[in-house]
Amino acid sequence: MQVNSPKLQLPGNFVTRALGVAAVLFLCVASAAAVPLQRYRQHLHEAEVGLTALLSSDQETAAERATQFTETVNAIRESLPAEQTVEWSDGSMKVNNEWLHLALGQLESVPPTDRQRTVRILEITERLTALDTRLEEFEKSVVVSTMTDDEAKARLAEILRRKEFEQTPQEKRAFERLLERALNWLGKLIQRLFPRATPLSAGSSGVVGVIARVLVIGLALGLIGFVLWKFLPRFMRRSGRKKAKKREARVVLGEKLEADQTAADIWFEAEALARSGNIRAAIRKGYVALLCELGDRRVVALAEHKTNRDYLRDVHEKRALYAEMRQLTNSFEYHWYGFKPATEADWTAFRSGYRSALASDS
Repeated sequence: MQVNSPKLQLPGNFVTRALGVAAVLFLCVASAAAVPLQRYRQHLHEAEVGLTALLSSDQETAAERATQFTETVNAIRESLPAEQTVEWSDGSMKVNNEWLHLALGQLESVPPTDRQRTVRILEITERLTALDTRLEEFEKSVVVSTMTDDEAKARLAEILRRKEFEQTPQEKRAFERLLERALNWLGKLIQRLFPRATPLSAGSSGVVGVIARVLVIGLALGLIGFVLWKFLPRFMRRSGRKKAKKREARVVLGEKLEADQTAADIWFEAEALARSGNIRAAIRKGYVALLCELGDRRVVALAEHKTNRDYLRDVHEKRALYAEMRQLTNSFEYHWYGFKPATEADWTAFRSGYRSALASDS
């Protein structure tokens, strides 16, 4: 008889939890005595792993998560005391880890449910990673170089004195961080445009740094303003034209126009009538095309009850357009309502006046 042995069910975050527990165990065995540089780097890595595990903890209760948090923080403090001696092949040096202890103290003051706890953990782990990377470079350089003990100490001290490894700076506001990112981006852009220019950094200090920031931000705002001034009106006109296409059927001077019929379509019909010899109908159709174009431009408001004189009064304040449109209106009235014979010369004059009227309003 075959017996099915039960399968072991592992929780979803088992690997992450295991790494966190392993890191805590490694941290707890640290000694206050001098540690080799490689061991010191190992403690930095284990601290990073332990803190990262807190972000994805699979502890079921708040009490269990609080216990895991306390054990991890205490283990980091024990393995990386505020001051300890780090030694390598040819020398040793006292290292100050006070920045890490201050950061852990601030982390403990943040409530477990506050999002700032996650932010602070990420900040600490990023600094631990950066420090470990710099120390790795230092360790390799010590092996392959002929530096004296004093030179190695000086180089290690220079690494540990860097800004990112000093005492925890005050938390920057969201606006300041955004401004810093914008400044870095603008600095890279200026460096590409002007390779010989001195690169700007967010850490610039003094009057020169302030002036540089003001100039860069002013240049960026000016560039944005110029782009808006140059292209926004064109975009608005295009947007207006697109909206104008979404129209309903209209009636202009008793003639019904379809919803998709444009002023250009009507003018094309007028030209066809003129070529066929029906100049009178061509002038009427051309006058309707003029009104539709002015309606699309929002110069006049098209309405079924309005007459040609009503439309003429609508453009009274636009003197150039009014002068051209008055001649076209008179031509329309003479040949359509007055039954005055229309000739090729009348159509030529009407076509010229049509184009002049549209040009005067552009």
